[in-house]
Amino acid sequence: MDENNVNIGQLIKDSCIDVNSVDVDKIISNTEDRDKDILVNRIIKKIDSPKDLILVIDDDHSQLKSIKKLLGDHYDLILCDKGIPAIDLFNREHDKIMSILLDLRLPDLDGFEVFERIKELNNNVPIILITGYQKTYGDGFELYKQYRPHGYIVKNHENETTMIFDTLRSSVVMYKKLKDIEKAKEMEIRSRTMAGLLHDLKNLFIPITYAPDIIIDTIKKNDLVQALFYAEMMKHTTLIFNANQELMFNFARGEKMVLRPNYFNIADLVNELINIINTQYCGSLDFKTIFSYQKEFYTDKTILIYQVLYNIVKNSYDALLSTDRRGVVKIEVYPYPEYKTVYADNALFDRKNEADMVIVVADNGPGMPEEMIDKIFDPYFTYGKADGNGLGAWMIKNGITDMLQGELVLDNKPGEGLAYHICLPAKEV
Repeated sequence: MDENNVNIGQLIKDSCIDVNSVDVDKIISNTEDRDKDILVNRIIKKIDSPKDLILVIDDDHSQLKSIKKLLGDHYDLILCDKGIPAIDLFNREHDKIMSILLDLRLPDLDGFEVFERIKELNNNVPIILITGYQKTYGDGFELYKQYRPHGYIVKNHENETTMIFDTLRSSVVMYKKLKDIEKAKEMEIRSRTMAGLLHDLKNLFIPITYAPDIIIDTIKKNDLVQALFYAEMMKHTTLIFNANQELMFNFARGEKMVLRPNYFNIADLVNELINIINTQYCGSLDFKTIFSYQKEFYTDKTILIYQVLYNIVKNSYDALLSTDRRGVVKIEVYPYPEYKTVYADNALFDRKNEADMVIVVADNGPGMPEEMIDKIFDPYFTYGKADGNGLGAWMIKNGITDMLQGELVLDNKPGEGLAYHICLPAKEV
């Protein structure tokens, strides 16, 4: 667009600035040449920017034609005359559609069913109900109570055009603000998760730094079997470290957390974890294990489960440093029905699927003060560690509930110990 040939008044009108012709004349006559250039640039930017996308659903083709004529200069429109295709369209374009005009009577689906099915896909998208049957639906009060639409418009009302413009504009403004809030929340969560992944990378790197010296020492003692054991342990830990690093980089780029699937056996994983912990902490913890859940699963969650268990055991070790007792960590793994039988009245989960896995990790440490329990999983909250960053416990909770879609309950006994009860659904294990 050539700025030298721009008519400011026409630009103002075309850019939907809410001023009448008298206001335009005042703006033109009272604007300095320097300010006119600024005004022109602002209006050009507004015109050249992409239009907001609106989905219009109405079986009346003459109504669709009128709406296209009314709104076409101001919005990009998707016009649809049936409910099912409209739902499919929204499913494909949900990230672009900023508002919906929905007729209540459609040939294939009731407008209310379309409303509910779209809200199931995205509960936040604003939907404006529009109807020519005011005698049936009244003033919309009952509809507002039941469905909470963004607006309710009666066709052929004397103010229909104004109502469509005003309600549509307010819905788009509201939705943009809501999306900005959601984006800010997502960025905050992403920042915390990145910090947590870095925290776990640090933990995974510690045994890797120990292993070479131990391997050299065992070779000098001609204990090749032990040297091979530590070499395999180092190799396994390095693979987990690399996978965690790849996960972190993908997450930093805004990609979804996609991990490589593999066959997973909880007993093998826990035993490998115990070997690494014993190496890292020089055998200062005693482990007791019960593995009643022996099935193998093809899953992409192995690394996440490993990191959760590692963080739990590391927290137990750190807590035991404040006591003079020999640390004992007990790791039990049951199918849900057996867990209910073993723990009976002390079971912390109820009504789970028979195939679900329950992991209990308990220590004989000092436990937690009751007043701290509600805060333990808050990000950056730390208790009892001068050098802690408060992310280990948060990553435990986040990993179990958000990434593994599981459930976590603490059994805290101050002065006696702390137990983590973890239930993982079979489909996610």
